Amino acid sequence: MIKALAAYKDKMRISDHDWPITVQTFGLGMYAKLTALRKQQHQDNQTMGIQPVGKAGYKISLHAYLKHHLQSHPPSNPTQPVLLKLAFNSTTMTSGKQIQQEVGGFQILSPGKELSSVKSPKNCHIYVLYISSETEEELHEALTHTNEVISVPPSFVM
Repeated sequence: MIKALAAYKDKMRISDHDWPITVQTFGLGMYAKLTALRKQQHQDNQTMGIQPVGKAGYKISLHAYLKHHLQSHPPSNPTQPVLLKLAFNSTTMTSGKQIQQEVGGFQILSPGKELSSVKSPKNCHIYVLYISSETEEELHEALTHTNEVISVPPSFVM
């Protein structure tokens, strides 16, 4: 049950701050505590192999993340190529604008998807997080092996 709740919390993008209201609204009881969900999320993240990047960053293998995502959300037409949008952005973690971070994410681009949906951060999957602003040299060093073009066979999704 905790695994399903953790997946639901992630899918619905419910913040930790708003989780108690969800628990109360649906009468989930004491077993739906954030500590149990975080433990489950940690276990799920470990299956994709979180790796440290430098002194203040983390990444999940893009290949493993894509495989996991495409297996749980298969393309509507497996004979067509899967188009990805990769983006790196600077963001602020705190409202006081004190802690900077760099994030790398991907989106699956599907034919017929509305532009507002494509631009929405809710459709972005984060696979790199670097806490602190980086220099151009640090970013280049961290991303030296990401310029590969990956051809994904249909069996990858099955």
